[in-house]
Amino acid sequence: MLNLFRAECYKLWKAKSFYICCLIGAGIALLLYGTLFLVDNLEKMEAQQGQGGVHVMATVNEGTESPEGAGQPEEAAQIPMSQKIGIMGVIEQMMSGSMAGFIVTVFVSIFVIGEYTNGAIKNVVGKGYSRGTVFISKLLAAELAALLINLVIVGATLLFGAILMGKGGISAIAWKDLTAFVGIQLAFSAALAAIAALIGETTRSLAAGISISLGIVMFSTSITAGLDLLFHNLNWKPSDYWLLDLQTTALADILHGDFLFRAAIISLAWFLAAAIAGTLHFRKADIK
Repeated sequence: MLNLFRAECYKLWKAKSFYICCLIGAGIALLLYGTLFLVDNLEKMEAQQGQGGVHVMATVNEGTESPEGAGQPEEAAQIPMSQKIGIMGVIEQMMSGSMAGFIVTVFVSIFVIGEYTNGAIKNVVGKGYSRGTVFISKLLAAELAALLINLVIVGATLLFGAILMGKGGISAIAWKDLTAFVGIQLAFSAALAAIAALIGETTRSLAAGISISLGIVMFSTSITAGLDLLFHNLNWKPSDYWLLDLQTTALADILHGDFLFRAAIISLAWFLAAAIAGTLHFRKADIK
């Protein structure tokens, strides 16, 4: 088992697609910052041209001739969009949306299915290793890759935020909240990576595996929303038990009540279900 896992880690280290996915994640984070600053510039231009922004009206009191609101310049009344959202907001957009999910599922699909297309998985099984051990080793390596990709995205977002927003952006981060948020998002990502690995193992086709995995990331929340309406008379919401619905929960709600515990249990359940299903299928399916 350990030797197989080391071999999978070596494949991960040599996989160009892994580094490309990390660069794509960092590039999207930088693009989000660029979009925020573009919005700031547009709002500033509109305010200067009198087409938008916040305008402070000054009225003169009789007798004193002192304008009310004179000590409140227009610049102080306007908060740039980049400051409203901040570094925490960018991290939330990257992790709780579908951006990180897209990148992770694409890489896991390539990493798992590539073993079938190049015949490597057949050679590994032919050496006498048990099929369960082979699949679990591949799954653990995929989980390691998902973890590293997410950490690269968070690290790049923090780095770009520190460069572009300065000390003010860093000081505005609630590090305790950020740690809890990133931790639960990593749990969601681990379960999603296991599902992508299961899809890759059952389809064994890059086109089918990537398409199905991305379809789940893109459309599954719409399906669960419809199921919520279908079962509303039963006071049961399937979206409460689906990873991608939980993943889109706002930061304030994540830190409230027992959400962290419940989300961790649900993520573990999905991970175990995908791992067990993948192992059982890999043991019985033929390898061509």
